[in-house]
Amino acid sequence: MLILAIETAAKVSSVALSDGERIIAALTIENGLEHSATLVPNIGKLLALAGKSKGDLTAVAVSIGPGSFTGLRIGLATAKGMAYGLNIPLISVPTLKALAARFYALPGVTVFSLADAQKKNAYCGVYRDGLEIRPVQVISLEDVVKIAGNAAAEGKGPVVILGDIAEKKLSRGVKLPAGVVVAGRFQVMPRADEVALLGARMLEAGEVSDPMTAEPWYLRRSEAEELWDVRHPETAGQGGEARCELK
Repeated sequence: MLILAIETAAKVSSVALSDGERIIAALTIENGLEHSATLVPNIGKLLALAGKSKGDLTAVAVSIGPGSFTGLRIGLATAKGMAYGLNIPLISVPTLKALAARFYALPGVTVFSLADAQKKNAYCGVYRDGLEIRPVQVISLEDVVKIAGNAAAEGKGPVVILGDIAEKKLSRGVKLPAGVVVAGRFQVMPRADEVALLGARMLEAGEVSDPMTAEPWYLRRSEAEELWDVRHPETAGQGGEARCELK
């Protein structure tokens, strides 16, 4: 088994190779969302460094969202093209679940996985011991801190907050409730490593996507669509492509 994993949901562009049990090689670059210029070359570099070729791949796993609309589209388009061209499975991995997987080995830790939803809001999923205990939703950062504080007060274990918006908005100058911490700089951002390992589990369970129909998990409408509705109230809700949510 050789899985290529792609993570472009945030400003970090990350690719990794896994044999299903361990990471063989990984390349992560924080390049300001210029994924269109770096993703494909980075995949080539990764394969070369690992001594592998595209023909050796048995599956492609991609971070599906929620996250940056542009980043998700670039990552998924690349993954779909490779899966279709190589006739190998495509695995759509929820971004926040993969991010939380970094702490699954620590029993009792409650993980708040966040991605920037703009306007002081965050996509937020909550996980403990590998299980989702609060569905992914868009909430304010203020509510994230409040809910995290309540979780810490339950006394079931420490609470860790992850994600790009946590690093930008909560890691400095914000007083967090007792028992709540923001992960360190090298732990807080999504990476392809976890996408690869979670993707391997999904592949074994038969959880694969159709490269012809797979779509990003946006969770909310884009600002362009919302602006369209303001300017064209007579067609509200029809100003853009339909969004789909993972079941």
